[in-house]
Amino acid sequence: MKRSSLLMALFLLGGLLARADAAPWVAGLHRLTLVDPVDAKPMHALAFYPSSGEARPVRIEGYQTRVAEEAPVAMGQFPLLVISHGNTGSPMALHDLANGLARQGFVVPPGHPQQPLWPAAADQRRDHSGAKRQTARAVPE
Repeated sequence: MKRSSLLMALFLLGGLLARADAAPWVAGLHRLTLVDPVDAKPMHALAFYPSSGEARPVRIEGYQTRVAEEAPVAMGQFPLLVISHGNTGSPMALHDLANGLARQGFVVPPGHPQQPLWPAAADQRRDHSGAKRQTARAVPE
């Protein structure tokens, strides 16, 4: 029983790996700027998507990735998959995963925008949640 389960797992894994090498698209990258509804400050986010553009090396927040930045979206219908880096991380911490998903035909929108993505703001790098801004406004002076 264990042997047949192992063989089946290897067969399925081999099929997935073969498909990963034959990705029909490149990862596109779109930079978004949104307005924070709490304090009206700009928040920045990244969206990865399947593209037929030409991928080039790009460095964002110290992370190197290979994407077709602001390239046209590939033709077709693509599933949406939201991933989140968590409260104290950077959206680029999961760039390899988002890039790979986009190359396989998934649209990966931002899990949540944040202020320190670009341009860098030193005080916001220490306060990823924005709680400092919100509590400072809530406490009377």
